[in-house]
Amino acid sequence: MPAAGAGKFENLNRLLAHHPLDDSDWLLLLDDDVELPRAFSIEFLFLCEASSCALRKPAHCLASHAAWKHTRRQAHGVARTVSFRRDRPR
Repeated sequence: MPAAGAGKFENLNRLLAHHPLDDSDWLLLLDDDVELPRAFSIEFLFLCEASSCALRKPAHCLASHAAWKHTRRQAHGVARTVSFRRDRPR
């Protein structure tokens, strides 16, 4: 069902239009190159439930090439709220 040439979020929107997640609490999206440590989903979903944000994203690992400074891991951090604006330079 993915549309050729469409991005992942365009394809996600197409899928959700045909298969709404009315009874679901969470939707977890991963890239194909992501490796998660053992028990990640349990800990991450616990933090998601404890926060009041509509969208959650784990920080990049220390060795990642993160384009956005505020998505990089911070020492001793557990969770934080940041603002994404489309007009911010990379």
